[in-house]
Amino acid sequence: MRVRKKQRIFLACLFLVIRGALSHCQETDNKLLHHIETKYTILTFTGPDHVKDFSKKIKYGSNQIPFGKLFRKTDTAHMTEQLKSAIDLLFEKVQQILDMRKKMPKVNIRVCEDNETLQQAFFRYYNTDCTHRAWYIYETNTIYLNLKDVNSHILAHEMAHSIINHYLLIRPPHASAEILARYVDTHLE
Repeated sequence: MRVRKKQRIFLACLFLVIRGALSHCQETDNKLLHHIETKYTILTFTGPDHVKDFSKKIKYGSNQIPFGKLFRKTDTAHMTEQLKSAIDLLFEKVQQILDMRKKMPKVNIRVCEDNETLQQAFFRYYNTDCTHRAWYIYETNTIYLNLKDVNSHILAHEMAHSIINHYLLIRPPHASAEILARYVDTHLE
């Protein structure tokens, strides 16, 4: 009797450990997805190299200071922490520019490896061709970006859409939200 109880407890613990490990990576379209969770966002990449490339392109906060690279060895853990910090600082800066600060649901950020993947994602969702470099979907609170064509300004612009839509009680018309998002883009330091 005691042996069975211990086996059940062991199997339950094993299940929880495996489930926790698998929650960081999931398989879709035969590609392993890597997730990085920050204070305000959940970033999704199709490969670990994409995290490194994305980190190089998002220059904000301490992530933009090249002086630190002279004395610090760049390992994956440090690079990930720098990226998380830069993303959260950027989100807070967008909230500050818009003067729209409150607790909001985390924004999902899907980083597509190239323009073709971005086009396919857009077509799957809207069933039409994509003419945008990046876009935001309110229903899923998700930003889609092209890894090869991304920078802090593009990300801030799309973050602004999420913040605007979740701050106001009634979503503004698309044209008004676009004006505010462009305002963020032009006033980002």
